[in-house]
Amino acid sequence: MKKFKLTHREVSTAKPKAKAYTLRDGGGLILRIIPSGARNWVLEYKRPDGRRSSAGLGGFPSLGLAEARQAASNFLARVAEGVDVVLESKKSRAAELEALNTFKDVSLKWMDFKQHSISADHLVDIRRRLEMHVFPALGNIQITEINAPLAINSLRKLQRDGKLETLKRVIQIINQIMRYAVNSGVIEHNRLAEISAIFPPPTKTAMRSIRPEALADFLADIDKTQCHPRVKQLLYFQLATMLRPAEAACVEWEWFDFDRKVLTLPPEVMKMKREHRVPLNCYLLDILDGVERHKASEYVFFGVKHPREHINSQTVNAVVRRAGWGDRLVSHGFRSIASTYLNEAGFNADWIEAALAHADENEVRRAYNRSDYLEQRRSMMAAWGKKVLDGVNHME
Repeated sequence: MKKFKLTHREVSTAKPKAKAYTLRDGGGLILRIIPSGARNWVLEYKRPDGRRSSAGLGGFPSLGLAEARQAASNFLARVAEGVDVVLESKKSRAAELEALNTFKDVSLKWMDFKQHSISADHLVDIRRRLEMHVFPALGNIQITEINAPLAINSLRKLQRDGKLETLKRVIQIINQIMRYAVNSGVIEHNRLAEISAIFPPPTKTAMRSIRPEALADFLADIDKTQCHPRVKQLLYFQLATMLRPAEAACVEWEWFDFDRKVLTLPPEVMKMKREHRVPLNCYLLDILDGVERHKASEYVFFGVKHPREHINSQTVNAVVRRAGWGDRLVSHGFRSIASTYLNEAGFNADWIEAALAHADENEVRRAYNRSDYLEQRRSMMAAWGKKVLDGVNHME
């Protein structure tokens, strides 16, 4: 019978040294102490094929001396039965990992990975599309089992319903998830890379917008529409700044320099991933003066129900529809109204493109011309701000 050599006192008082060392308990059971102070139980044994091996049993003190001896005894009993315990453990762990690799599980991991590189609104939109169009059919299937015919059949309903633009976007999301799975070692290759080829492309339609002459009528209807005052203020602000919906919704108070009369949006919130400056004028300041501040929120347009979050960028679109203009205008079309008005008023095209935060399509020119025409844009943005506020009947 094996004679135990270690005592609880010896184990609990073992101190770390400059190099790792071991204390032997007999029967192959070893306590390994490393310089950091961690103490781990290791069992040395012979595998069923006769080769010598070792296995970690756990750390001290979570696994005490008596428990380590019992674990070693159980382990050696399995080995005596001809079981390769380490190999069995690896297979069991692989099965556990596979169980965690449903399409939905991998999608959630991908969204966690993406959350720092895309806007919160964009992430919400992605999650909504997945929950509506992908998870019901594919969510609980192992990602290793998903092939092109399976995915295509699950997306046919979008095609039948004529939602080809939604279909295009959903396929883009699915392929981003599959590429993430490839790069994470979950699958070897993306079997859905070409599924878009089986579906007809969406028909290109112009973004819904209106002529500048119709702006006053639109704003009059907005004024009569029931919604939270802060949502209307966001609408006016988005219109007057020429920002994209997601950019306007997430603006924070600390981005304003009221002394220099400039709003600076950081690259991470901009579509082009470049810093963008908006000159402030009396019309924009009038809008901001009416905005309530919340001590618990850094956002200018904080959520009605959740002050620590900003208003969803699609909320303005909902108000546009409620006002009866949904078939003629979307909030992203505000930028088109501004661009049309300023171009027809004779303002410099470069100033207008800078105000829209567009990238110059000429790569050489873009490389050399780094100006954002901030000072030149001040008078232009004031003219546009006046046009906006002239159309507002009442500021809340």
